[in-house]
Amino acid sequence: MDEPAANLDVHMVNVVNKALLKLNAEPKKLLGWSGVKKMNKLPEIPTTVIATTHNFALVKNWDSYIMMKNAQVYEYGTQEQLIKNGKLFYDMWNRTQGMKGTDSDICVSPNRLKDMWLFTLASIEDLEQLANYFVVKESSNEETIYLEGQSGHTMYLLVEGMVSVSKKNLSNQDVKVGAWHAGHFEGGWCLFGDYKWPHTATSTFSSTTLTLHKKQFDTCCEENAGLQKAVNEMKAQVDHMRSPQHLQLIWLFVGVSASGLFKIGQALEVESWKSDSVVVDKESVGTHCYILVHGNVEIFPASSASSSSSPPASHLLVPGDHLGSTALIHSNRAAGEDGTAVARGVTIMLYIDRERFQTLLEDLKVHAPEDANILLRTINIWKRMTNPFTLARNWVFCTLPAVPAVASRLFQVSVHMEGATLPLSDHIHIVVRGSVIVTN
Repeated sequence: MDEPAANLDVHMVNVVNKALLKLNAEPKKLLGWSGVKKMNKLPEIPTTVIATTHNFALVKNWDSYIMMKNAQVYEYGTQEQLIKNGKLFYDMWNRTQGMKGTDSDICVSPNRLKDMWLFTLASIEDLEQLANYFVVKESSNEETIYLEGQSGHTMYLLVEGMVSVSKKNLSNQDVKVGAWHAGHFEGGWCLFGDYKWPHTATSTFSSTTLTLHKKQFDTCCEENAGLQKAVNEMKAQVDHMRSPQHLQLIWLFVGVSASGLFKIGQALEVESWKSDSVVVDKESVGTHCYILVHGNVEIFPASSASSSSSPPASHLLVPGDHLGSTALIHSNRAAGEDGTAVARGVTIMLYIDRERFQTLLEDLKVHAPEDANILLRTINIWKRMTNPFTLARNWVFCTLPAVPAVASRLFQVSVHMEGATLPLSDHIHIVVRGSVIVTN
């Protein structure tokens, strides 16, 4: 896992980590022995998984670690033991998570801050000053860090431990929706005031976080106009992309009221990717819709109709483009049907997953039924127009029985404003709403 795993994004890191843990827990099943009738009589086979990696997130909480230095075993033990030792493992772990210092003087590195979407445009010099304003906070097991709906004034960066994230469902029950691991940051919007936490965060184990309160952030910005300008510029880019004016250009949200679009915009999360990180892999299941805010994303098609041996041509997404909107309504859609997406340069995107979109839709049914009906009507039209039986009536597909079922999963949806010219030479168009005039 050395070079191949060096540039994995956070989603793929979790996939690899789960696979490695599963390999250790279920060796017989993964080796294809589950069908052997006498399997129960076979002795348990001890399994040892040995991994080398650039990324400590790939080997979180393993049984033991061996640190080598100058071809000699320098230290070994559990993660907790080695961190407490404060030697080589501790230093490498902190550098990986973007932390540095001792237990009594933990701080965040400027490079780690620059990886956060909020500080992407800031200079290293400005971030060196900001790093001094972070304060260490210790949380005990099962301690609540903040509650859903509570006013937020603090940004958190997890140094050590794990934090569980939960939300209340329509029955007012707490449902776990995620977790923080070392290196995760949360609460960038708190630094701008008037923010309500959309979920509850609870320390699963004893944890250590670095915190930045809005007052401390404001003080730093008063002393550093460059930092203030960079942060405001990035916030303006994000606010524009999640504004009703921009969201109404996405086909799924056409016709939704401004208040409904505002609610959708507030449900969008922000995440950043390092250059050359895989945003969407063709092997993964598509559950997210992304809106590009900053940087570029290169899309490599999943397949090509060309008989040439050369790889299919890629295309570049620019700020304002979106990816994976049909994943919000197509439960079996693979991410790779849009192609593999790779970040080019530091990339920041807004996103929403299918589960959160369905929760939002249920909320709109109660508080904005007209907007919910518009969304449902648009979804039903898309499903009907891309249904294999509908496509089979088209002369292009009618003589090829197997094609409509495949073609229905390959159609992309786009919105064209009045007066726009549609490309006809190399595209098949199905008009879903509105009308198109064809001229010679």
